[in-house]
Amino acid sequence: MKKNDLFAITISAVICLIAYLTSNNLWIAIGVFVVYVLYYFVFARKKILVYLDEVERVHSCFHFINSFMVTLSTKDSLDDAFESGVRNPNKNLKELIEQMKDMSTIEKIKYLNKYFHFGVYHMFTNVVDIYLEQGGEIFKIGDTLYQESGRIEETITTTNTNSKKKIAEFSILWALAIVVILFMRFALKDFYSKMLNSIIFMVLLVVFFLLILISIHLFILKYVKLPIKVEEGKDE
Repeated sequence: MKKNDLFAITISAVICLIAYLTSNNLWIAIGVFVVYVLYYFVFARKKILVYLDEVERVHSCFHFINSFMVTLSTKDSLDDAFESGVRNPNKNLKELIEQMKDMSTIEKIKYLNKYFHFGVYHMFTNVVDIYLEQGGEIFKIGDTLYQESGRIEETITTTNTNSKKKIAEFSILWALAIVVILFMRFALKDFYSKMLNSIIFMVLLVVFFLLILISIHLFILKYVKLPIKVEEGKDE
């Protein structure tokens, strides 16, 4: 089981426990757990895994471009530049490199479009084409590319930082709401016990846990998104 799956199941179990403590109803708790787990495996899991994969690709792409250009400017060798760019690859990139072992270096660079399916990498391949046709200094030819690459990388770093802040704010907000209900459950036992006899209150409790799930869904839709152009049709 992957770490993300275990984390999601653990969170679902915690919310299930809270649902039981606040409703004193085992069926409601089980229902909440099942709905949360199903939501994760049916929808959220794919979204999160795709996002994490894209983030990994972006970082690998920037590493490749920067290492390639630096090495090419110093050694004037496409082979050395390519090897520098693909040093310490992740699992998916390593598998792709294995598929390219019989290709020429320029063919490998073009083939990496299947993995680095971003507009910035398309710019990079154009810069390499110009370099091969006209010669010159790679950093002068690719000055715009280098600036754009740095700008996008900074944007992604900022976006990731903001997302982490939003996750913290989101978690604190709902944690406080849950703490209030738990406080009522244990500090005002007699009053709370009377409320548990009300069907309307039980329905509101179920709605409360559904609202948490809906807010998680909206959060994922908004923040699990890469701020970089992905070119359609270029994938593994």
